[in-house]
Order: sequence, then C-alpha cells, then structure tokens
Amino acid sequence: MQNDVCLLKFEEDLLAIEETARACLASEFPEAGQACWIAGWGFYEEDSGSSDILKSVGLNILSHEYCKEHAPASNMMTQNEICVGLPDSDDADDLTDGGSGACSGDSGGPLICNVDGFATVMGVASYTWPPCGSAGLPSIYASIAHDNWVEMVLKGNNAVEFDPVSDRIDETLTTCSDARSLEKIIEGTHLDSQGQAHWPWLARLAIGALDGGTCGGTIIDNHWVLTAAHCVEHTTTVFATFNDYSSVENENGEKTLEASQVEIHDDYFDDPNGLSFMDIALLKFDEDLLSLDGTAKACLATSYPEAGQACWVAGWGMPEDDHPVDSIPASTILKSVGLNVFSQEYCAQKAEFDLSTMLKSHDICVGIPDLDGDGEMETGESICMGDSGGPLICNVNGAATVMGVASGVWRPCGAKTLPSVYDWIAQDNWISQTIAANT
Repeated sequence: MQNDVCLLKFEEDLLAIEETARACLASEFPEAGQACWIAGWGFYEEDSGSSDILKSVGLNILSHEYCKEHAPASNMMTQNEICVGLPDSDDADDLTDGGSGACSGDSGGPLICNVDGFATVMGVASYTWPPCGSAGLPSIYASIAHDNWVEMVLKGNNAVEFDPVSDRIDETLTTCSDARSLEKIIEGTHLDSQGQAHWPWLARLAIGALDGGTCGGTIIDNHWVLTAAHCVEHTTTVFATFNDYSSVENENGEKTLEASQVEIHDDYFDDPNGLSFMDIALLKFDEDLLSLDGTAKACLATSYPEAGQACWVAGWGMPEDDHPVDSIPASTILKSVGLNVFSQEYCAQKAEFDLSTMLKSHDICVGIPDLDGDGEMETGESICMGDSGGPLICNVNGAATVMGVASGVWRPCGAKTLPSVYDWIAQDNWISQTIAANT
C-alpha cells in the first residue's frame, strides 16, 4: 500500500476544546530499536469487536531488514512504511513476538515517539495481518516524513510561491569536495567557462559501449557516481566521461573511465504502467575521481525539496523531441536549465493527464509553473531522452545538493502540461550503506 495518509478539516478550532493538544510532526524516519507508543479503540482480540475504552501499548521500531527477516509477511513493505512490534525473544521461533499490536479499528491512529522530549507522530496505522498481535505479524504504519504532502496541504497549495529560475547555475554554490565555490573552481581550471566548469560533479555516461546510449551521472564520492537504475539495468559495461562539455571534442582535463562495479537499488522496479520505483543505481570506479583536475562531488540531500524552490538540471539529452525513440540524437554540448519543484498535488492538478495514481511518494516533480493562469504548467523547458540519471541540483544552505535522479519524462519533452520526474535519493540510506559495504 502506498501513501496511506489522509487529512480531515474541521470548521471549529480543535485546540479550543478543553484538554486537547496537537502532536508534533516527524521530520525524519524513526530510528530502529526506538520504543514508541500506539493507541486506539480497535479490536482487542481478533473478531472481538471494537474496544469500549481507549487502549495503548508500547512497541519497538523494527528496521526493514529485521522486519523482513523475522516477519515474512512484511516482504511487500515499501521504503515509506514503518514496521513496529515486539522483537524476537529467545523462544527459538525466529519470529517477532506476539501479544501486542494494532488491530482492526486502529487504522489511522498515530505512532507516537519521543523526539527531543516531544510527543511526535511518526506514522499512521495502515495495516496488519490477522490474527492481530500474533508472532511474526507486526503492525505497519505509513510514514508521514518521506515528503512534504502534509505540510503543503496545511499551508494550502495555492499559497506556494515559486522562486525565480535561471538556466545558469548559481556560481556561489559550494561543493562537498571542499569549501570552494563554483566560481573558484571555474577560475582554477581550463574548462569551458560556459559549460562543464559549472557542473564539476557531472559525468556523461555511455551505456554498453563507448558509442552506446547516453545517460547522466553525478560524482558523490571519491570512487562513486550516482545514476538511474533504468540506465544500467541491462548491462555491467558503463563508461563515464568527466570534465566534458562537448561530446564531439576532446577538451582540457576530459577523461573517460570504465566503471568497475554496478549496483542497482534492491527495490528497483520498472513499472510498465507508470513511473519506475526506486530508480537509483551506483557506479564504482577504481580511480579517485576527485583527483581529476576540475571535478568535485555534489552534496547528498537529507530531506525532500521544498515546493516552489528553484533548482537546476543538466545533460546531453535530445535538444528537440522530433525523432523516433530508436534514433535519438543526443545533444553534442552540455545544456542546463532552471526549473521549479512542484508539490505532487500541484503537479497532478496542472498536468495534462491524471498523475495522482502514477506519482509515487518518492517522486519529485519539476517544471515551469502555471504563469498565465490557464490551469496548466508552462512549456519549453524539460529534460528529455538521454538526460536520464542526471541530477536535480538545489541550493541547500549554500551547497550544491543533489536531490534526485532523472527518472521519467513524457513525450513530447517540454510540452505544455508535461513535467519531468526525478527519483528522490534521501528516502532511505541505501546509498551510504552500499558505498560502505563496497569500500
């Protein structure tokens, strides 16, 4: 089940009612092992009927890995769901312990955890398996912190203000290689001052062979490049060209290396009826990528980007969308464009067709907002075929931060009402875990 979260509005001020109070909203996923609480008027035994009185119970947060190992029924959990229950005691059954859990009638209730002394709702009761509270059958809560949907609804979608965009990335941004700004990097290299020097973390990928299909990638570590899973799912042969501006000319500092390792997100799924799920991959290189003159690594996002924020995308994808898919001519030079981040509600509302069932909770929708008031997002700027895997770069506290990986676009690229979709990279810790496990 995806995004099992709903908001109800009341005309009366709920906090004016005596002894009511509001819970704090979580800003991050709860830590595995943490002791939290759930409550409700649900069944206290399977088929018992609802409880006449409010009951509460303390449960532990279980990591996805632990939950799937000790509760086989939870294998279908998504990254945005929270598993809670009692850990396996020394009873030799290798299952989460029974005796406590949510049940029918508890749905929608909160998972409350102590965050810096505050009662904080981490998730909403979504589902469990009968018989409730049995060994190996934990309770599953929908996380409220994986995107900004709740916040956006509370503020009101119409209240979103869109920052002005510029196709040229902000030269005052710093990278995560050192404290140098892009301006200083540009001054210190012989790279084209209009192109690659502004994107020192960007790599042009050739898939399957040196003359293979084009994708983009982002340096995020000395030996690792981030890209899209759908770019590399059918091959282990990937070449990356760094310090590249023109794909048909050999520039100062340009270097092409072959990846020594390809890692695809464990939960990647290419949905034929919609957008890909967890469309993230990592490429490892034996050479230290930051030792190349002019390269730098982008910072990694830790939170979902704010709706309305102005960000940048770049790549060597199709400059025009008037060619058949099997004969796509990539751009010969690196191009960049500034786009705004949309809330998913705004994106679905302003798109040509219903995206509400296609967008997943970890998708980031970007484009040009409805500027003329005709109810549709504007045309002319977008990623296109060949830009997949490239980064969505946003300014986070002055640092060039990769928020997502180019995952989906609808043809014709850049057409009115058709946004670009990026896969958010901060939805779990797969990137850091994969790098640590292969270092």
